[in-house]
Amino acid sequence: MKHFRFLVLLLVLLLVGCTKLNIDDFKDEIIIEYVENDNQNSVHNDLTLPTVIKGTEITWTSDSEFVVIEDGKAIVNRQVVDITVTLTASFEFNGKTESADFKVILKKIEGTVTK
Repeated sequence: MKHFRFLVLLLVLLLVGCTKLNIDDFKDEIIIEYVENDNQNSVHNDLTLPTVIKGTEITWTSDSEFVVIEDGKAIVNRQVVDITVTLTASFEFNGKTESADFKVILKKIEGTVTK
């Protein structure tokens, strides 16, 4: 009976340890919502950014003046050339500030010719 209790306790500890979310799994949960036919390599429209995942608040920044972050939206201002932008999600995880970067390409405005 003693061995049985030990095995049950060991199994419970193993299962609890396996279900704990690690940082990479959490980052995989951060999904940018694209509209219409957009994707990370071809952005024409504003993006929807998650602001809370599994109870954890996420804040966003952009490295470009052509994407403004506002209330869970990435407001896109396309230009006459394609522009690569890095969107950064920052959040607290296990007591530490962590971040995840997402590169997106803003496609140039159709009908514009560049030299």
